[in-house]
Amino acid sequence: SATDRIEMVEMSTTGNAIDFGNLTQAIYSAPQGCGSFTRGLNGGGQTPTYLTTINSFNYGSLGNCIDFGDLTQARRLMAAFSDTQRGVWAGGITPTAQNTIDFVTISSFGNATDFGDLTEAKDSPQSGSDSHQGIEALTPRAPELYSPTGTVVPAGFGSGDIGIFNGGEATTNVADFVQISTLGNAQDFGDLARTNDNGGAMANSTRYVTNGDNNADLNTYYVQFATKGNFAFFGDLTAQRWLGGTGGDKTRGINYSGFQSPGGSNNTIDYCTFSTIGNFTDFGDANVSSYFAGGTCNSTRTIKAGGIATGPATLTDSMEYVTTQSTGNGTDFGNLLAANQSPTL
Repeated sequence: SATDRIEMVEMSTTGNAIDFGNLTQAIYSAPQGCGSFTRGLNGGGQTPTYLTTINSFNYGSLGNCIDFGDLTQARRLMAAFSDTQRGVWAGGITPTAQNTIDFVTISSFGNATDFGDLTEAKDSPQSGSDSHQGIEALTPRAPELYSPTGTVVPAGFGSGDIGIFNGGEATTNVADFVQISTLGNAQDFGDLARTNDNGGAMANSTRYVTNGDNNADLNTYYVQFATKGNFAFFGDLTAQRWLGGTGGDKTRGINYSGFQSPGGSNNTIDYCTFSTIGNFTDFGDANVSSYFAGGTCNSTRTIKAGGIATGPATLTDSMEYVTTQSTGNGTDFGNLLAANQSPTL
């Protein structure tokens, strides 16, 4: 018989389901679901007539659904998926197979809008998306937004537990790693493609990319955190240099200024897209050209600080920044308490 019951489990534990709340009405031939970080949606179904109803609930609080809006067409047994912004339903039965595709903006209550049509009518199609129903692995979010029982589930940008050290002035090709959450000696991760002297690195939660060294070429190399082993070629910098500041966010790595031989400091800022192996792309120019600089970042900005500014070679106290997901020249951020080189940020 039809039911309006909603149950839940905590993904990070094992155990029986508990009661979450109720749908707006009892339904059988279950409605198809999708969602964002904070909101779940269920659309369609049968009871016993075919339904257009879209139910809405919040992951962060146990409770009953409220009405979100209506599908463009009453039907059941659809495919459903979403990213962080849109929920999509496709195909289904009403009572014959349909080719309709609907979508909603998850953050805004209202009726679904026509998205387009499938290539053919489909009864009970299956679906998936690369956004995992809105729970994107690299997007920062607070556990309380999606855990109604308050269980803290480590997830999102910044939750990794591996730290890698590569190369150094011993002109070595060794890459070591540690588990940040535990105490203990470093272990061998793998080998660089060659010795690396004065090179740096940038990383997101998936890949670690070297950012050049004093081998007088443009090459950069990478490894996957999840697969310990040797480094592989990633791509070329737009200008050969080392000893610059580095940073980035969950999708981009930034290589900021640095030393170029001959000539001293180089004002180039370039970036890579971690998920796409290939050459770096020009971002803009540094406000102050320097090397032996430090770099730091959050999910929005990359900052370069200190170093040696050439012409003549002097220590600098400058700090400057770029907005990582844009392109353009560096902007003055402020000043260090004292001019210095090789700051650790």
